[in-house]
Amino acid sequence: MEKFIGRKNELDALEKLYNTPGFQMTVIYGRRKIGKSTLIKEFIKEKKAVFFTATRAGIHRNLELLGKQALEVLAPAVGALAFENMDALFSFIGDSCQEAWQNISPFSMIRKAWMKI
Repeated sequence: MEKFIGRKNELDALEKLYNTPGFQMTVIYGRRKIGKSTLIKEFIKEKKAVFFTATRAGIHRNLELLGKQALEVLAPAVGALAFENMDALFSFIGDSCQEAWQNISPFSMIRKAWMKI
């Protein structure tokens, strides 16, 4: 098991946001290989969370993969369900997340794919 060292300020900021009432979402960005995903994984340990890393496969594949991950975490009893578009998916996530927290990394890949539509 890998030991997690440092990033106390970042973890504290995420914890503060997590404990804020209502739906919360944050975007974590930065150059490659500085530990963004590791920070997120450490933070969401033992929390109900959707963690998704976008691929370069395009908007439809990312919609499918993120939808699957969101359903597994937020509505496991629902089973297979396909979302028509990102708006429908994010509406579902927002409606389902009164006490859940989700993170999408890297958000820029989704934004780039979304902008191509």
